[in-house]
Amino acid sequence: MVTQVALLGNDPRKYCSGLGTFEIFSFDVILEERDVAFLCHLVTLELNTEQGETTKNGSHFILADTEAGCLDLEEARELIDLLNEHRGSETIQFYTGEQHRYGMDWGIDSFPSSSCSSWREA
Repeated sequence: MVTQVALLGNDPRKYCSGLGTFEIFSFDVILEERDVAFLCHLVTLELNTEQGETTKNGSHFILADTEAGCLDLEEARELIDLLNEHRGSETIQFYTGEQHRYGMDWGIDSFPSSSCSSWREA
């Protein structure tokens, strides 16, 4: 990521936005100055049926498929629409991309102006 930012003529110590920003731009989403973009994936979770087996955080689910069964674009749109309906808000929006790529735009008014300050100081 650092290389791509530098190749575009930007200082990666100042602009370390991550892959989410590039992905969400490919969805024709315009980000505001203080928005944070995340790359998202739809996945398949299954109930862990082995007795006594839980993850570190106590979850009884395991990751079964990293691409949610290779959904077609229309199925993915339906799920993203449901996400927006139930988890989206004025500040959080989910977007459908290509193949198994999806994005989330988080418009944070109170987000620190220097989200990468600890990384830049290193």
